[in-house]
Amino acid sequence: MRKFFLIIVFPIFVFLISTPAWSNIIYLGVQSGISLQKPSFSDIEFNTDTTFLMGLNGGFRLGGFGFELNYFQAAHNLEPVDILTFDWGKRELDFSYLGGYFKIGIPFPLIFPYATIGYGYYTANLEGIDKEKKGGLSIGAGVEISFGKLGIKGEGKYHKVGINFEERKFDFKNFTFIVGLNFYIF
Repeated sequence: MRKFFLIIVFPIFVFLISTPAWSNIIYLGVQSGISLQKPSFSDIEFNTDTTFLMGLNGGFRLGGFGFELNYFQAAHNLEPVDILTFDWGKRELDFSYLGGYFKIGIPFPLIFPYATIGYGYYTANLEGIDKEKKGGLSIGAGVEISFGKLGIKGEGKYHKVGINFEERKFDFKNFTFIVGLNFYIF
């Protein structure tokens, strides 16, 4: 069984990963979707807020490997679960991300399923309090379907970052579900 894997399966896998993705290498794109955010602060829980997000991306892909720069922005409302114990009111949180992702997948002729891991900077602007930036990791998975020089992608990512506002740490757990268009320029 081990010889079968080394002689047959491994070379096929290496071929699929290393072949060019049918001449689509460098791309620019637009994306939109939804952002589900669940912040917490000390013993205070906030309701999950779902909102629209929009952004841009660009990168390159060669065979089964790729790198992508990604930017998105979403405006969330922070509402405590128990309003009586915390005088907060409704506050808006402008949340944005700018970072890079490594992608690995299998480049079939029209479809590219992939996994991704990235690092970037999260900027949180909490209305009336402060604006902070913090670096953090995110992971995700997606699929892209190519039609010549146009690619349609769908992906989901999980982001987790802790941001200090005036020495008070907020933990943000954020899921993003994005649909986008990639335009291959080379």
